[in-house]
Amino acid sequence: MEWLIYTLISVGLYGLWGFLSKLASRYMDPASILVYQTVGALVVGIYVLAQIGFKPQASAKGIIYSLLLGTTGMAANFFLVKGVSLGKASTVIVITALYPIVTIGLVYCFFGESLSMRQWAGIGLGLVAIYLLAS
Repeated sequence: MEWLIYTLISVGLYGLWGFLSKLASRYMDPASILVYQTVGALVVGIYVLAQIGFKPQASAKGIIYSLLLGTTGMAANFFLVKGVSLGKASTVIVITALYPIVTIGLVYCFFGESLSMRQWAGIGLGLVAIYLLAS
């Protein structure tokens, strides 16, 4: 059950993060927000680095994928902030939160992960939600 505690903390922080994205966009442009957000991420990164004794694991493929992870995550954050600065946070954040549909498609295609009919139905409902929220 420890995983559930961490998961719920993450949900709370993501909820706060979405709210703070809208709040920051009232005072600055998305590019400036991204710069300060990166500084905030660096603070957390240094804290975690200290927790592991300044000795992160090193694997060439792991490093490459981790750098790509950081790049795509920050680019996604930039476009999310642009979205909330132009639209309603209540719509932009919910649509953005459906990103697992893309992840599911990728792991289905590249790793052959199977899905039940119920899971396919959930994906379909997620796509319907995007349509309803965007229209």
